[in-house]
Amino acid sequence: MFTTFHMGHYIPLTWLTLGADYLVWGMDPTGYHLTSLLFHAATALGFYAVARRLLAQALPARASPSDIALGAAAAALLFAVHPLRVESVAWITERRDVVSGLFFMLALLSWLKYADAPRAVRLRWYAASLGFFGCALLSKALAVGLPVVLLVLDVYPLRRLGGTPRDGPHRDVVKEVWLEKIPYVVMAMVAAGLAMAATPASAKASLETLSLGSRALVAAYGLAFYLVKTVVPVGLSPLYAFVTSVSWVVVAGLAMAVMVVVASRKVCLCSSKRFASSRDGPAPASTRAKPCACSTCPRLPSWRRALRRASRRGRGLPPSARAPARAGRADSRS
Repeated sequence: MFTTFHMGHYIPLTWLTLGADYLVWGMDPTGYHLTSLLFHAATALGFYAVARRLLAQALPARASPSDIALGAAAAALLFAVHPLRVESVAWITERRDVVSGLFFMLALLSWLKYADAPRAVRLRWYAASLGFFGCALLSKALAVGLPVVLLVLDVYPLRRLGGTPRDGPHRDVVKEVWLEKIPYVVMAMVAAGLAMAATPASAKASLETLSLGSRALVAAYGLAFYLVKTVVPVGLSPLYAFVTSVSWVVVAGLAMAVMVVVASRKVCLCSSKRFASSRDGPAPASTRAKPCACSTCPRLPSWRRALRRASRRGRGLPPSARAPARAGRADSRS
């Protein structure tokens, strides 16, 4: 099973689970469905554990553990019963989805424990994450996206990357964050090479048929497609036609989505600093955080927000607004 490219896939761990099912159940499909259901249930539990850790990092400190647990349970329930999961769980031939999904979630959970663990036990969780990631790759090559997911989580909510030199992580921490992703990237590249070698020539499109730009647009379309179907799961089908062209409407929609994410991140950073200041109480004047450059930051007084917005537009405040502004400045000095 570890030396074959059967049916154009290199998924030896998935073949092993099907072989074990055959030894126990023979050709009775009930046992195969039961195994897939158990894999999916275990993945949902892993999803709950991951969601609970991420919510604990993202929410303010005043959020109670019960609220975090309730939010994580709701997210795991949505994941478990979402219509997009039906095909992977109901079809025996899609066993690779539930097997790789479980190991992907375990790899992510182990990495989150590694990022938050003391140095004495960090290496243990890091090795566990790499091991689970290897199992996910041996179940389905689509798990190669894990390094990208880890980098996104390093930015938010873990905040190990990004920020300004004043409040961001130290340089050695940033270096460690990038270096720790190298084994993941190497494993993903090996798995991608094996997947390409396993794909038959009849299933490969030449560059003349599908250029590099078109391939990038098709990949972006696939990402947008599943995001839309996650929010609005209608019009689902067991088989979708292969997309070879993408309209500019989709491209514009993706660009707008990226802009919204970037803008939301700035607002979230402002809000997180405000929650941190309210949690820790008033800080000494020498260490008190300065107002953000964002004109909509909730920490700025209303008159200062109006003044900043007006100055950016290239005109001053009306006479009726200058007196409150001066009064506000006098109050702030006193």
